[in-house]
Amino acid sequence: MKIQVSFLGKSRSSPSTGYRSANYCFEDGSIATTAFLGFELARRERPDRLYILGTSGSMWDLLLDAFVSPTIAEESVLALWEQSSKGQTDETLLGGFEPVLSQSLGIECHLRVIPYARHETEQSALLARLAEWIGEGDELILDVTHGFRHLPMLMLAASYYL
Repeated sequence: MKIQVSFLGKSRSSPSTGYRSANYCFEDGSIATTAFLGFELARRERPDRLYILGTSGSMWDLLLDAFVSPTIAEESVLALWEQSSKGQTDETLLGGFEPVLSQSLGIECHLRVIPYARHETEQSALLARLAEWIGEGDELILDVTHGFRHLPMLMLAASYYL
């Protein structure tokens, strides 16, 4: 199985509007202009599964804003904006957005809130979750572009170990 793991942080330059668009050059020489590389990478690589990992304080509301549709209850959208503004986003709320995102991208999508990995217990919990998602023989695409500080590097080291 081909699995992509992308990270979501919080834009330092504009916490209210998200990441700035940037030009990304791919191996085939093509260039894509996008604010969140994970979606473009998934469109190109066509993984079987896409995991987007972020902390409770990541900018989930800004990432998912483009995928808000009539199929998502307005209460869920408002709750997402409220939780995101407080840095308290949880997986229960994000779960309602997964089907819309999956349908839009044509890929099975999972939105996961991960710990900040500030100490050994949180680091172990993060590694245990990665082990749940990745199986023997799986191909892993690890997109660390928008990761928060040390989290992507911890996942990179863990992926080699697993």
